[in-house]
Amino acid sequence: MNANSVVGTLIIAILLGGVISMVAYPIFVEFKPKPVEKKFVKEFSLSEVANVRKVNLNFLVKNGGFNLNFTAKPLIYKFKFTSKKPLSPIVNHTKIGDILNVYVFVNSSDVDIILGSKYVYSGNFTVFLGGGKITFSRYANVENFDFTVNIGGLTVNIFDNPSFNNLNIKILSGGVMLNVKTPALQKNSTVNVEVGNGGIIVQPVTVSNIVGCKIKGYVGVGGITLEPLYFAVVKKTGTECEIKTKNYEEAKTKLDIGLSVGVGGIILNKQFPFKGFPPMFRLT
Repeated sequence: MNANSVVGTLIIAILLGGVISMVAYPIFVEFKPKPVEKKFVKEFSLSEVANVRKVNLNFLVKNGGFNLNFTAKPLIYKFKFTSKKPLSPIVNHTKIGDILNVYVFVNSSDVDIILGSKYVYSGNFTVFLGGGKITFSRYANVENFDFTVNIGGLTVNIFDNPSFNNLNIKILSGGVMLNVKTPALQKNSTVNVEVGNGGIIVQPVTVSNIVGCKIKGYVGVGGITLEPLYFAVVKKTGTECEIKTKNYEEAKTKLDIGLSVGVGGIILNKQFPFKGFPPMFRLT
C-alpha cells in the first residue's frame, strides 16, 4: 500500500468515524435505563391518481434521516415520519398531464419512504444534517434520483435486478457506502458519487456475466485503496483508478460507476467491517 492509499484510508477512518459517532452516540445512550420516550408519528400515503404514469419527488429534510425502499404493493407512496418532538411535515402534490409532482418538507424527523413498482420515479432529495439508506431492488423503476447531503452519510444498496437510469449522490462532508450485488439490470445504469470531504467505500461488487461493470475513481487529496478481484485494471495511480469486468464491452447491460472525492479517500472492492450507516440517524 503506497503513501497515498495510507493517507486516504486514514482520512476515511477519521471522517467516517466522526459520522458514525454522531449516529451511534444516541443509540448507545439508549441502552441506559430510562423512561420510555414518547414518539410522534405521522403517516401519509397515496395509492392511486387517475392517468398518472410518472412521479417526481421533491424532498427536503433539515435534520434527520430517511430509509427508502420499493415494494410490489399498488401504491404511489407511503411516508412515515417519526420524531421525539411534535412534528408538522408538509406533503402535497400537483398533477400536470400524466406526471404527479410530490413535495415534502420536514424540519426534524426520520422518514420511512416506500415507493411502488407501477410508476416511473424521478426525484431530488436534500438533507442538511443526517443521511440514510437507499435500496434499489427488483421493484425499483427510476429514471433519475439526485441526493444531496450537507453533513452525514448514505448507504446505497443495488440489489436484485433493479431498473434505473441515473443515481447521483453528492455529500459535502461525510461518506458513502456502496453495496452492489445484482445478477442483472433491466437497463444500462449509471451511479455517480461525489464527496467533498470524507470518503467512499465500495464493498466487493457482485454482478453476473450478463452485466458489464466499469468503475472510475478520483481523489484530489488523499488516496485510493483498490482490490481488483475479478475486474481488469485499466488504470491505477495513487489518486486515480479505472477497473472493468472482462465482459464489459460485450455485455447486454452495463453499470457505470463514477467516484470522486475532494479530500479523503476511496476504498474500492474491499470488504469493510460494517455494511453501512444506520438507516436512521436518530438526531431528532
